[in-house]
Amino acid sequence: MKLRTELELQEYLDYELAWRIKEIDYTKTAVQRAKGNAQLAVARAGLALLYAHWEGFVKGASEALLNFVLHRRFKYSQLRPCFIAHGLAKHLDVLVDSHKHHRRFESIQFVVEQLEKQAVFPWKDVIRTQGNLSSEVFRSVVAAIAVDPAKYESRYNWIDKVLLARRNRIAHGERLEFLASEFPSLADETLTLLRWFKTDIENSVATKAYLAATSS
Repeated sequence: MKLRTELELQEYLDYELAWRIKEIDYTKTAVQRAKGNAQLAVARAGLALLYAHWEGFVKGASEALLNFVLHRRFKYSQLRPCFIAHGLAKHLDVLVDSHKHHRRFESIQFVVEQLEKQAVFPWKDVIRTQGNLSSEVFRSVVAAIAVDPAKYESRYNWIDKVLLARRNRIAHGERLEFLASEFPSLADETLTLLRWFKTDIENSVATKAYLAATSS
């Protein structure tokens, strides 16, 4: 998959969010129509699904942005530091880990020489959610694509204590019981976060937030 234009990225994001919205809506309807123990079972399955869409969309949309930036063929020097780091990570790691001065010198020299070359970096499977997209992991993800996490801070407790914690208990086979009547609000909150994230990726492209200040 190559996302070379803003339109291609937009179409990808639109599709990725649309099918997730439909699936979440279908699940809300199934929970509301179920009765008794069946309703709790459907709600439990639905909660695991909400988490899957949270993790899946954040990962997919983030990698789509990396894909788009890669195929715009910018020089490293034109990009924000986080994008430079994706391409030069191996040599940056040497700077941090090596105690040999000549290795550090070689790495610095390589990085400096690469800055005016076309940026090349992997985009697939670069975003690591660790199967556990907590608020801490989310902060790491957005740092990797230069997205401001500020507006999500009020939702961190909900992400960690409600969505993630309950999903983990369900995934580990615990009999988590909660009011099935809660499910619509849980679904709506998840959709809010997904829409926020889609908008942030779109805004990043529209404002060219991925570019270094001198390149804007």
